[in-house]
Parts: sequence; C-alpha cells; structure tokens
Amino acid sequence: MSLILTGRKEEQEILLTALASREAEMVAVFGRRRVGKTYLIRQTYQPHIAFEVTGLQNSNNAGQLQNFSTQLTAFSKSPVPLKIPADWMEAFSMLADFLDGQTKSKKKRIVFFDELPWMAGHKSKFLMAFGWFWNSWAVKRNIVVVICGSAASWMIQKIVNDRGGLHNRITKRIFLNPFTLCETEQFLNSHNIFFNHYQVIQLYMAMGGIPHYLKEIKAGKSATQNINDICFSKNSLLRNEFPDLYPSLFSNASNHISVVRALAKSRQGLPRQAIVANSKLPEGGSTSKVLEELEQSGFISSYYPFGKQKKDMLYRLTDEYSLFYLRFIERHKDEGRNTWNHLSQTQTAKVWAGYAYENACLKHLPQIKKALGIAGVY
Repeated sequence: MSLILTGRKEEQEILLTALASREAEMVAVFGRRRVGKTYLIRQTYQPHIAFEVTGLQNSNNAGQLQNFSTQLTAFSKSPVPLKIPADWMEAFSMLADFLDGQTKSKKKRIVFFDELPWMAGHKSKFLMAFGWFWNSWAVKRNIVVVICGSAASWMIQKIVNDRGGLHNRITKRIFLNPFTLCETEQFLNSHNIFFNHYQVIQLYMAMGGIPHYLKEIKAGKSATQNINDICFSKNSLLRNEFPDLYPSLFSNASNHISVVRALAKSRQGLPRQAIVANSKLPEGGSTSKVLEELEQSGFISSYYPFGKQKKDMLYRLTDEYSLFYLRFIERHKDEGRNTWNHLSQTQTAKVWAGYAYENACLKHLPQIKKALGIAGVY
C-alpha cells in the first residue's frame, strides 16, 4: 500500500492497528479545521472503505439525510437513487442492510463518518441512532467505524465523554496536531520546496503547521513573498479565512472570537478574570466552556507561570494564523500583495515575531531539550 504522508507515523500506526485487530473498532479522530484528518484517514484506509459520508455544514436534518442517501446510492452502485430515510434510525438500518449484502470477505471494512458534528444537529437523534448501529450491529462485525470532526470540543463532550449508548465505546482515539517545524520542512521538501531554517520558521510563525495552508507555498519565492501572496493578495486563501474558521467549529462563535481577540493583545497571556473583562463575556460557566472548547481545539493554551499556583493560570493565543491575522491581515488586507515587504520591517512586526517565536519554542520543548542534551531534566 502506497502511503504518501508527511509525519503522522504514530497516528497511522493507531489506524493500522485497528485495521489488523480481530475485533470491531471505533476510532475517533479529531483536530482543528484544515489539519489533515480526512487526508490521513483516506490515505491509510482507501482500499478498505466500504462506505463514507461527510456531514454538510449549515444544513438541516432533512438535508443531511438526503446527503446520506446520495452517498449510499453511490457506494451501492444502485442504478436508481435509493429512498431518502425518514430519520437516522432508518438511515442506519439501510446502511446495515447494505453492508450485510456486500460480498463476504475476511478483510476488515471501514465505515467513515466525516464531519460527524454537522450530521448530529440539535434534535436530529443522530447519536441515538448511531449508538444503536454500533451496539446492535457493528460491534458484531469485522469492521472499523471511523468518526471524525473538526469541532474537537464537540467530539470530546458528545462522543468521548458520552454517558449514554456510546459510553466507553471508542476503542482508539487520535487528536491530530498541526505539523511540527521538522514535519513542516519535510512537507515542503516533499513538494520540491527547499528553504533554510530561518525561512521555514518565518512561514511557520505566520500560518502554523497546517497542511492545507502550507500547500499554498510556492517554490522559487522567498518566505516574505509567499506570505504576501498567501495572506494579502486579493484572492489568497488566508486573506479571509479567519471569519469562517471559528463559526465552522463552534456555535455562538462570536464568544470564541472575542476571547481570541482579547488574547491576541497580550504577550504574556491573560488570567480568566482579565479575559472576561476584555472580551465582555459573562462571568460564569459559559465562559469556562468557551475557554475549554478553544483549548481542546488547539487555538489557545493554558499554563502556570513558573512557581505559581493554580489560581494564577494564564491563557495564551497559540494558533499562529489567528495571531497573524489579527495583528496584520485584518488591518492591511486591502493594501496590496507587497504589504508584508513593508510591514515585516516595522517595530510592530518585531514585537509580533518575538511572541510568535516564543509560542513556537513552547510547542517544541521536547525537541529543544533533546537538542540541548537535557531531555531527562524536568
């Protein structure tokens, strides 16, 4: 099997272990938008996928069920469209009948639900039906059910921590992180793009290790030129990514954006009380949930300053693209594609670079300690 992947060795090993298992497996894969979850699953499992469906963003339950029927029609190769199920219980019953009707094989089959949170809308009863599908049918078959979602906090709260029919049903879980600096360099090299370490970290500090963003980088251009093209030119990917990023992951995303904006203004990070004050959020459980969701999804990080107690915990904005967007793209997106040539020389850019470099170091502490020969020191 040819697997064209950068890094992801540990994650791929988990998927292959599930494939080789003699029991039914439910694998949960989560991580932020654009981090490469779907690509990892398809590259690893493609020959074994018996059914795959991707939830539709901002669609009602009827639209999701119609999409399910369309996908089932395609995988069953039916000459006529299959009926649209009345509800998710019927949908999963149709899926079970289809899978039972396939040619018997000793090879394990994969059933892949991508962007599952979009399918499991309010009052859809999707999770109840999915629980029935797993507990009454899938668990007795030679199958791997893969569930995937960019709304990592939703996946954790509704699936991993479920106390109903899905309680303790997940057999393996993968939280897919962005590329490290080393993996970013490997990814670029695999696309015949070769930068020195200084230019790699310049790009990393602006857009992070997000594969979908890194695909936009072009050979033959400097890091500065690439940032100009990808972040400031009229039709560039990252010029308007920010307004769509958080609403695609969270309900009431304006609260999450308010927290991110507050943290973008602080180099040292902010305690919870300051976040509440600066973002004008209510003091209480809803704010705690917003902070938890942002951290679980990899946008912010919490830490204790050295020697401090739990009550002194600080939060930092550690998503590179969000910080870069709020510091530069948002205010200067209409100034032309050579904007970063000028901005990169300003004092504002130097202050940002210090913070962004510090974030990169914090994300690579194990590698730094190993390089310094102090890996065993706490």
